[in-house]
Amino acid sequence: MSCNPHAIDREIAQRFPEVARYWSVTSETQKVPEGAVPVLVGGREWFAARRTAKLVVVNDWLRNSFRRKRGQTVLQTWHGTMLKHLALGRPNVSLRTKLAIHRESRRWSIMLSQNQHSTNIFRSSYAFRGDILEMGYPRDDRLAHAVIGGGRNPIDVLAARAALGIPAGCQCSATPRPGATVVSPSSMTSTCSASHKNSVKIGLWLRAVTHALTRLGDTREVLRVPSLMRPSTTM
Repeated sequence: MSCNPHAIDREIAQRFPEVARYWSVTSETQKVPEGAVPVLVGGREWFAARRTAKLVVVNDWLRNSFRRKRGQTVLQTWHGTMLKHLALGRPNVSLRTKLAIHRESRRWSIMLSQNQHSTNIFRSSYAFRGDILEMGYPRDDRLAHAVIGGGRNPIDVLAARAALGIPAGCQCSATPRPGATVVSPSSMTSTCSASHKNSVKIGLWLRAVTHALTRLGDTREVLRVPSLMRPSTTM
């Protein structure tokens, strides 16, 4: 459980504690937020929850022949950056895939966007004509709001560094230094079809970056973000 759906779930739980919240899980051992109800993907309760929910929050494709009902709102938050080819923006997209993308995006009522660039990409890559809320990513709110007196809250900073395993003395920046070149492993056009090959490709890229920083004497910590390797979660 992570990403934007988790952050939205936390806000709903605080503001509307009486509202029932269902989470899709692929295993009965998966944990869900406190007070939420887990429903196993493909099960009867899962289909019923998707069919009757007033609000469906997703950060990936809905699939499974989902059809939005009258009075139902589907919020698509997505889950990554625009530093990559996406959907219709990928090279050599087949007609079958194009049709699937158009069919999927018509299931959404609203999309969430981090910024104007992302909004433009969503419009073109998904041929989405609905409303787009350009309001940032809920999953980043805790970091954005971790401020005291104009500076970072040291308690939140220490907790985040400990959770990510960043050693003392290592620098960690959310934005690049002036003149720096930013490269994202997900921005590379993948020629591998198997997910394990993609994981190997990203792993090799990270090792190369780490080696280059070490040679330059840079103390920045290179993090392998788990969400790159983990299936998305839906609420």
